[in-house]
This record gives sequence, C-alpha cells and structure tokens, in this order.
Amino acid sequence: MQSSLRSSTPTPTSTPATTPATPATPSSPSSPKQAQRRASQPRRTSSTHASKLSTQLNRLSLSRAVSFSFDPDDDPQTKIRSSIDKHQQSLRDGIEASIFKAEGSAHHIARGYDPTEPLSSSIGGIKDTSAPTQMERLSALLAVVVQDSVELVTQEFAGLCKAVFPELEDSERRWIDRIGRKERDMNSECSQRMQKQRDSFWKDLDEEEAKREVALADLGAQHEKTLAELKSQHEKTLAELKSQHEKTLAELKSLHEKARDDDEQRRVRDLADLQALFEHEASLWNAQYQIDMKAANDRTAAEMAARQQTEVELASSREAASTLRGELEDAHSQIFKIRKDMLEETRKKEADDAARKKLDEQREKDSRRREEEVAKKDAQQQNYFDSWMSAKREQLNHVTGELAELKVTLQKEKERCQQALEDKRLCDVQIAMMSKNLSRAESQRDEIEAQWRVAERGRKVAEDQRLAANALQMDAEKKYQTCEKEMLAAKFAHAMAEDARKKAQKKLDDILVQHRTELAQRQTTIDSLRRQLAEAKKNGSSGGGGGVANTDVHRRMHDSLWAFISGSPLKFSMIGWPVTNGAKSLDDLTPSAIRIFVLDSRYAQGRSDRDRVREAIRTWHPDKFYQRLAGRIADEDVDAIKEGVDTVSKCLNNMLAQVRK
Repeated sequence: MQSSLRSSTPTPTSTPATTPATPATPSSPSSPKQAQRRASQPRRTSSTHASKLSTQLNRLSLSRAVSFSFDPDDDPQTKIRSSIDKHQQSLRDGIEASIFKAEGSAHHIARGYDPTEPLSSSIGGIKDTSAPTQMERLSALLAVVVQDSVELVTQEFAGLCKAVFPELEDSERRWIDRIGRKERDMNSECSQRMQKQRDSFWKDLDEEEAKREVALADLGAQHEKTLAELKSQHEKTLAELKSQHEKTLAELKSLHEKARDDDEQRRVRDLADLQALFEHEASLWNAQYQIDMKAANDRTAAEMAARQQTEVELASSREAASTLRGELEDAHSQIFKIRKDMLEETRKKEADDAARKKLDEQREKDSRRREEEVAKKDAQQQNYFDSWMSAKREQLNHVTGELAELKVTLQKEKERCQQALEDKRLCDVQIAMMSKNLSRAESQRDEIEAQWRVAERGRKVAEDQRLAANALQMDAEKKYQTCEKEMLAAKFAHAMAEDARKKAQKKLDDILVQHRTELAQRQTTIDSLRRQLAEAKKNGSSGGGGGVANTDVHRRMHDSLWAFISGSPLKFSMIGWPVTNGAKSLDDLTPSAIRIFVLDSRYAQGRSDRDRVREAIRTWHPDKFYQRLAGRIADEDVDAIKEGVDTVSKCLNNMLAQVRK
C-alpha cells in the first residue's frame, strides 16, 4: 500500500526550480511586453502589488491563527492533519517574510535607490525618477522572490510527505493485526460449530440408513414380482414363436416338394425330346446310309461315336444334378434346424436380457437419485460458501478502493497546496476539503469495519456449514462406496453373463449369415448350371460339339466354385479343383486330369503352356493358398484339402519341368 501511495503522489523534486510565476502574480517578468507595460506604469505600481500580496497573506494568517497540536498518541488522521497545519504555518511565515523583503526593496527602487549600486541611481544629489532600469530591477527582484517561494513550498511539501508516509504504514500494520485476530476468533468458533453439526449428522445418517433398508426390501419384493411376470410372458412368447415356426416349416416343405416335382417333370420332358431328336437323326442317318452307303460310311461312324459321347455326358450331368439336389436338400434341412435353434436361443436370451435390463435400470435410477441428492446438497452448500466469499472479496475490494481514494485525496490536497502560490484564497478552502475528506474517510472506515464484522460472522457460519457438509459428504461417500461395491459385484456378474450372451449371439448371427450367403450362392450357382446344362443339351443335340459345350460348362463351374468359396466355410467338394468334372475326393485329382484341364488349348487366350502352368502354380502354391483361405477351411476337411493342395502343386511343378524341356 505504501508503494502504491508513493507512486500515485508526485515527488517534490518534480517541480522545476526555474518555473516562472503564473499570470495571477503581478510581479512575474514572464515576457518583454509585460516588462514594457510595467515600465510605462507609475512608480507606485510595485508598492501597490506588494501591498496586495501582504493583504492576502494577512487574511490567510487570520483564517487560522493557531495550528493544531501534535500529539503522538492521536490516530493517523489527526497526526496527518497536524503535520499539514504545521507545514502550512511555516510556509505562510516564509512567504510573508519574502513579501515584506520584496516590498522594502521595491520601495527603495521606486525612490531611485539601488541597494547593490548606491551611487548609480542619482547624479549630483538629484533623484532620477525616469531611469529605465528601475522596473527591470524590480521585476528581477520579484522573480527572485517568487523562485525562493517556490523552493520553500517544495521543501515544505517534501517534509509533509516524509511525515505522512510513516503514519499510513502504521495504519496498514494495525489493520493487518486486527484482521489476524479476527481470523483466529473465527477459526475457534468454526471448530465448535463443526462438532455440533457432526453429532446431528450422525443421527440423520442413522435415520437414512434405516429408510434405505426398508426401501431395499420393497425393491426386492418388486423385483421378484417383476421376474415372475417376465417369466410368464416369456413362456407365452416362446409358445407363439414355436407355432409360427412349425407353420413356416410346413410351408417351406410344401414349396420344396412342389419345386422337386416340377424339376422331375421338366427332366422327363427334356429326355423325351432328346430321345425323339435322336430317333429322328437316326432315321435320317439310315436313309442317307441307304442312299449312299460307301460315301457316308466314315461320317456315320463319327456321328455314332459323337452320339454315344453325348449320352455319356448327359448321364454324368444327370448324376451331378441329382447330387446337387441332394446337397441342396441337406443344406435346407440344416438351415431350418439352425434357424429354429437360433430363434429359440434368441427368444430366451431376449427375455433374460429384458429382465436384467429392467433390474439394472431400477438400480441405476436409485443410485442416480441418491447421487443427485448428495450433489444437490453439496451444490447448495458450495453456492452459499461461494456467495459469501464473493461478498467478502467485494468488501475487501471496497476497503482497498477507499484506501486508494484516500491516497487520491492526499494527492489532490498536495496539488491544491501547490496551487496556493497562484491563488492564496483557495488554500483555506482546500484545507477544509481535506479535513472533510479525512472525517468522511474515518466514517467510511467505521462503516467498513462494521460491514467487515458482519461479513466475518457470515463467513464463520458458512465455514461451519461447509465443514459439516464435508463431514456429511465423507460419511455419505463411505455408505455410497459400500453400496457401490455391491452394485459393482452385481454389474460384474451381469456383465459376464452379458458378454457370454453377446458372444453366443454373435456366433449364431455369423453362422446364420454364412448359411444364408451360402444358400443364396448355391442357389445362384445351381440356377446358372441348370441353364448351362440346358444349353449344353441343345448344343449336343445339334451336332458333334456337345463335348466342347460340356467342357465349357465344367470350366464355368470351376470358376463359379472359386467365386463361391471366397465367402463361406470351405469343404473339399466346394473348392474349384483344376479338373474337368470337379473333385469329390482325392482319387479324382490325377495328373492326367489336371494336365488336360490346365493345358486346354481352347482357353489359352494367346498364352503359352509355360505361362498357364506358372499361373496355376501361383494359384495352387500351398503358402499362397493357405494365406488366402486357411482361416475358413472346415475342420473336418483340413487334412484332405491339405493333401489335395500338395498333390496339385506337385503335379503342376512336374508339368512345368516337362514344358521347359
């Protein structure tokens, strides 16, 4: 506080020593024009101004003839006022002496006598009243007097500052000691009130514990009742779902039987058409043979051979179609069984989850309600404490502002004292204003002390309440931790059961998705193969290109199998092995069949045999094969697939060696 006061109060050395007198002072030689005007005035001008200054000084001295006594036991305001009066009196005496001295010198100069040069102002004993240097000497003398007055004022205010600053420091120390005593008293009262509130809190806590036990018993009864209702609803839902599932299964069976009958009728019609076509061709061939036996002998033999080959291929196609139909029926039955199991398991788990979810929601609501009550109490107590602290800060800021205003008032008083050289009549008014401000500051200080006492009482009450609230909160937290541990144990058991349920649900969902995808892909593959077989039958009936068309069918079957196995669990028969009719076992993977399939010239597409063998090796290399499909191979076919891949890789390597030769 002392440093701020010193920084806000200008130091005495800031007043320049050569500052000329203001225009209000008649004797200030501020400019040559003023000196000329003074020279043109009558001789009695200087004495008139000096008499006016003397009159003002006399009025100033009469306004307060007796200074205040300086008592060391008085308070700081009285000491400051006494110091100001003392320095004012010494300033008045010094200014009066300077004015009288200047007035005497002015009279001498006006009569033509220069104290510095006694013989220069007269010639032959005759007074020279028209000497042009008299007014200049008078102005210079008055300037010296004004300068002396300014220095005197500067010295007096420097002494005033030295006397006032220690008193302000002493006042600050007294305030600090008083605040420390108040803090100690408040702490003792807070400890007593905290003990009382702790006792009352323990009583309230026991009552709350009894209420909580009663509420827990009610919740247990409600929970058992809710579980019984959920169980009955679950049983009803399972019965309804079972009846719906049986109805759906019967509809699917009827649709499947209808599709199978349609397929069989279509197959019989196709065979009858083929037989009629074959008989027609045979009659044509016989007629042609009878017409030209020698010319058509070779042609007839070739056509018969082609027809036999077509019949063999048709027989193999029928067998493949029947095999695919059997696999499709097995897949349908497995899917229906899995779907039934999944639906039952899902219903059970959904019912259990609903029951657990309701129980957890009830528990979470209870815990949330308790937490909100505790948080609400804490927030209320914290808000009250914060409001009290903000009020105290505002009061301290107000006190600091009052002290700053006191400093500003002292600064204003100093500035007013400096302005006393310009207008002496304002000095008494400024001193009176300073006295009023000091008395006002004392009254404001008393009011601030009263407000501070009230604030201290409020702070003590708030501190007691805060400590009691902290104790309540600690005890409540202990109880809450106990309840939290019980809830955590229940949540952990529920979480374990939920994780197991989610894992099983995820597995079932994955299996269902995989089977649905496999079913759709198989159905698409079967439809495409049926269309291709129909086209092959038509092409086979038209001429000798039936074998080529059948090979195209198996080639496309090979490609579609590779596309199919990229999204479902792999079995041995599902892999597109590099043989013409596919492989159902390891016996079908012979080197000759692999060679015929890989080196078929109709699918070379401008590539050499070496490039095609290399491409097949890259596809069937064991490392690359398992890198792509190892995680999706069915467990029961792992060994067979591994042996088949090794066999194919060895055959391809031998083929590459032969091609290089």
